[in-house]
Amino acid sequence: ILDNQGQDLPLGLLLGNWPSSELLTEITLILLEEVLGFHAEIQEARASFGASPIWALAGCLNFDDRFDKMCGEEETKYHISVDSWIGSYQKEFDEMRDAFPATVPLNLGSMGYAGEESVYIT
Repeated sequence: ILDNQGQDLPLGLLLGNWPSSELLTEITLILLEEVLGFHAEIQEARASFGASPIWALAGCLNFDDRFDKMCGEEETKYHISVDSWIGSYQKEFDEMRDAFPATVPLNLGSMGYAGEESVYIT
């Protein structure tokens, strides 16, 4: 993959700030590099809530900010997000798609298991 200047650009993985994302992102990195032969890396910034991947994959520089995500970039260093719970944020996805149709990320579907986010009280 090359950037706008023709320089090598690794596939960037977005890491969520929750344990299952850490595990699955590491597994994805291994598969991309060692099985498929891609140059990939886990980026330093972490997604802190479920809608963050929507904005990060669209190229927003401040994807975790609720008010100023700094969107509009044509290039992003985040290309893949696994275990990202974006199905719960359809409203946010629709807003981003309407505002930035050229960089809308593709939802490739389920990873094959169901998860649930909830509040538990003991």
